[in-house]
Amino acid sequence: MAPPSFLWGPRVMDVKQVLSFIKIEHTLFSLPFVLMGYFIAIRQFNIAPGIDLLWILLAAVGARGLAMALNRIIDRDIDAANPRTQGRHLASGSMSMQTAWTLAAVFLAMLLVSAGLLNRVALMMA
Repeated sequence: MAPPSFLWGPRVMDVKQVLSFIKIEHTLFSLPFVLMGYFIAIRQFNIAPGIDLLWILLAAVGARGLAMALNRIIDRDIDAANPRTQGRHLASGSMSMQTAWTLAAVFLAMLLVSAGLLNRVALMMA
């Protein structure tokens, strides 16, 4: 069963295209820094390791995905005019703006929910 077209527009994106759109490799590269901060906080504040790690990782992925989606949306016209970036999803038309905004909303929700489940301060900062 295909996702509703009002969410994704006329074309349904596959997982590989979505991961390419948000540059998942950049997100994965940033995770060691997130983990270092987590382990330093555990040691510094005598926090017992637990489910917080999951919320921290989901918040990091949500924040990075949201940032990349918004960057692609904002720079769409610039990317279309630049020969080096003309092949990007929005500039080339392989992804609709509706899909890009939907992905941005999904990543925003991921960030806010996971930050809220972490603690109130994290939610306020998100």
